[in-house]
Order: sequence, then structure tokens, then C-alpha cells
Amino acid sequence: MCAATMLPSASNASVDPEAAATMVGNLVRASLSEDWRVEHQHEAMLNGLTDLIKLHLGLLMEGKAESTDEVEDIHDPHEAACTVCLKLARNLCVNNQYVQQHFLERGLIQELVARVRTDFVARVRERGKGWREAVPSFITNLAAGNSVVAIRVLESIFPHDLAIVCALPWHRPELSFMLVHNLIATCKITSPVLKQLTEDPDGHCVVHILLSFLCRDEEDEAQAAKTGEWASILFGGLWLKGGFPPIYGGIKHLTPACV
Repeated sequence: MCAATMLPSASNASVDPEAAATMVGNLVRASLSEDWRVEHQHEAMLNGLTDLIKLHLGLLMEGKAESTDEVEDIHDPHEAACTVCLKLARNLCVNNQYVQQHFLERGLIQELVARVRTDFVARVRERGKGWREAVPSFITNLAAGNSVVAIRVLESIFPHDLAIVCALPWHRPELSFMLVHNLIATCKITSPVLKQLTEDPDGHCVVHILLSFLCRDEEDEAQAAKTGEWASILFGGLWLKGGFPPIYGGIKHLTPACV
């Protein structure tokens, strides 16, 4: 066991990621309790969890897809372990600016997004649903309600990495709308990073990706309702910040080459 006492050690997790995933999975369930989160927001837990995430990120299988028509169905134990670690980190971020700042300062967002970017560029097989949900939801909670962290995250991932992350949860588009909303919710109207999204063609391309989710046929009515709700929240916020008109005009002038 590591210094956090409840996390698997890095050495054990590297050789037995399935056991590590089980242990951390138990903590994810425990972390739904606010009292538990407050009790475990100490340095040992946060540092141990950060180290585990970085460890598993470095050990992920690549499994390049041979074609765009067939996706490899490969169970990667390090992917599963990294997913539950991200879920625990996501939960610890809830209403806790100290934890958010800790994960930001440890460079976790840069290493996570770099892994996602590498997958995208290398045409790596599509990872599991859990991974594709955990990545954007972790970044969402990392930035939620914290203007300092949100601005730094947006500055570091805009525009291309943000677009890639938004494309991950195509099966649950509300996570993408939720992500962008939380990145800009605390931005002032005059914020340069907000203007990048509303006035820059790269920002218009990101919003174009989000809008494309609304154009698909969704058989699951409950899922469609969630997507519509978070789309309304995002665009309602942009309207109040005066960002909707320039985005609307910008998207109208986008060309296929620009996208």
C-alpha cells in the first residue's frame, strides 16, 4: 500500500492493474459521500492518485485499428484501472478548489490530454465507454466553479485538444456540452479565452462539433433529453454573455476546408 493507505502502490498497480482497479473502484463508490471526500482530500491521497493515473496512462495499450469500419475489441486492464482512477479524481474535485488546484499543478491535465491526442493522431482503436466518459467528466469537474483553473485549462487545450475531447463521448453528447459550459461559465464577458470560443474560427469549429450531436437520430428519448438540456444550458449561458450572435455568424461562414 502507498502512503494514502487506501490506494494500491504504483508497483502493485503496474503488475496487477485489475486488482488495482477493483480497489480504486471501491473508493469511487465511497467518494459519493461528501464526508468521505472531505476526510480524504489530504496530500497523500491526492499525490498517490495522481501517480496512479500517470502510471496507467503510460501503460495503456495502443491497439491501432486496421480500418475505420472495424474497431478492435480489446480489454486493456490499464485502461480500466486508469478509468476508475479518473472517476475518483473527478469525485474528489466536487466543490473543492484545493483539490482542483492540486491536480492542475501536478500537470495531470497535460498528460491526460496528450494521451487522448496521441490516440487520435495514431488512429488507435476506440477505447471503452467508461474511458470516453471519464476523460471529459474529469476535466469538467476539475474546472467547475473555479475560474482560475477553468481559464488555465481552456488556455491549455483550446482549440484542437478541446475538439478531440468533445468528440470522445459521442454516445453521451451531454458530457461535451457540460464540459464546454463549465470551462466558460465563470469567464467574464471580456475574457480573452471566451472571445476565442465566440469570435475565433477555431472556436466556431468546436461549437460546430457540438451542434452536430444535435443533428443525429437519437432513439433513446432519455438520452436525447439530457443532450438537449445541456445544449440549452450552454447556449443560454453564451447568449447571456453576448457570445451567441458572433458564434452564429461565424458558423454560417465556416467552410469545409476550415472545419
